[in-house]
Amino acid sequence: MTVTEMQVATHSRRLRAAALVSMIILVLVAWREDIYSGEAAFLFVPFGLPSLAILLATPRRAVLGWARICGWALLVIALWVVIASVVSPSRGSIIVAATFLALAAAQLVMIVSARRLWSALATLGRLPATVGSSGVVPALYLVVCFVVAGIAVPGLLRSRIVANEAAAVGSIHSFNEAVASYKLQHLAYPERVSALGGLVNEDLACKQPPCKKSGYRFTYTLLAPDNSGPRYTITARPVRYNDSGQKSFFADRSGVVRYTVDDRPATAADSPLPSDALR
Repeated sequence: MTVTEMQVATHSRRLRAAALVSMIILVLVAWREDIYSGEAAFLFVPFGLPSLAILLATPRRAVLGWARICGWALLVIALWVVIASVVSPSRGSIIVAATFLALAAAQLVMIVSARRLWSALATLGRLPATVGSSGVVPALYLVVCFVVAGIAVPGLLRSRIVANEAAAVGSIHSFNEAVASYKLQHLAYPERVSALGGLVNEDLACKQPPCKKSGYRFTYTLLAPDNSGPRYTITARPVRYNDSGQKSFFADRSGVVRYTVDDRPATAADSPLPSDALR
């Protein structure tokens, strides 16, 4: 095996390793929407398939064109997410920044490996010396993907937000019913939410509050009794404000659900939820 052939083998391995890392990260981002935003999850569609093709296909002109164009596009997106996470930190921003920094590093390795592999194959006479039009199809593919995403993603995200908010209100009603049932059995309100096991969905009767379900965090609090008797509150806040939900909710023993559109917990001073508020 000549030196050039050894270089081809080395750069091929690096290219596939970078594609594998990219695939793993993209799957993680799409799977863990409780950490990563819904917009980030949609990166799996335009970049997951090219990464899989690069991982499995023989390194030829078209494959290397895909690697370079998609690599540059995803590198820019990943660095933009890292910068946004650092400039505007929020819950989980360190995890997001670290994940997309690793994704950016994988894309950089992919770009460099594809370029060096092209040069080595050109030396062996298997590819032309210049890139030529090999990046036209991948570039058009990305343009189409992002145009479609720009049209479809906002509507999909809005639908998901409405569904999450409706599910949160339904969960609060379930909470109130479960607390009332518990009081009938034990003549007192539960001290902690885990005591509601069997009376409410297991996701809402977690052992380590706040409990998470359908993009919301739920907190049950037993308050000190007042002149009217024992009291409790239930609050629900979006896991990611403006992404998993745009409203926070509050309820107590009255059964009235109150809400706010501000990025804060809802309270008893907020307005009752209108019947058409979740449409």
